[in-house]
Amino acid sequence: MLGLGLALFQKRIPLLYPAITALAAMIVLLLLRARIDNDAAEQTRGLLQPDFEFGFWLAFLGLLSAAILNIYFFLEQRRRLTVSSEPG
Repeated sequence: MLGLGLALFQKRIPLLYPAITALAAMIVLLLLRARIDNDAAEQTRGLLQPDFEFGFWLAFLGLLSAAILNIYFFLEQRRRLTVSSEPG
C-alpha cells in the first residue's frame, strides 16, 4: 500500500521510492516464508511442510514486476532529464 501511495504522488516523490518499497516487501515476504517453514518444522518435528502455492508466488511476482517497472520508469525519467538539459 505504501508503494502505491508513493507512486501516486510521483511529482513530489521520485519513482525510486516505490521500487525500494516493493523490494523491501519482497524481502519481508521471503523472510515470512522462511519463518513459517522453520516454525512448521519445529512444531511438527518435520512431519508437515507448508506448501506455498499460487497466492504466494502471485504476490511475489507482483512485487517483482512493480519494482522492475518503477526502476525502469525512474531510469527513463532520468534519461529524459539528462537529454533535455544537454545544450543542443
